Amino acid sequence: EVGGLHGGPGRGYSPEAHAAALGLAVHDGPLRAGRWGEYHRASHTATLAHGMTRREARCALAHEVQHAIRGDVPSPYGLIARRQELLARYGAALLLVDPDEYAAAEALYGPCRASIAAELDVIPEVIDDWIAATAARRVVASGTMRD
Repeated sequence: EVGGLHGGPGRGYSPEAHAAALGLAVHDGPLRAGRWGEYHRASHTATLAHGMTRREARCALAHEVQHAIRGDVPSPYGLIARRQELLARYGAALLLVDPDEYAAAEALYGPCRASIAAELDVIPEVIDDWIAATAARRVVASGTMRD
């Protein structure tokens, strides 16, 4: 169970069900160039860009769900904004990618992240974020990183 939702991480994770469980309203709309999604705390809504593939929309919604969970408000301060984005990217990746599914896909396709991503129903950037997030967790768990 992930965040109170059945299904677990990986292909079983449903960003749509997670958003619904949070009471997060989701709709398509026009966004600034290069933006796939935006979370609006005041209205508790997520806007996804028009024209995305189903896989892109799945990943964008998982990312916006992470902003909703944290109650993020856009910050004019670069360091805070970067931290919010990194936490949303890593949090989404950890829900979208299951370690066992990743290992099976890597055994099939080797290091080809595009093929692994297609097999896991995510975009390649999510694979990069999942690798970075799991590496960061290992460093923290090992105690080699101090506050």
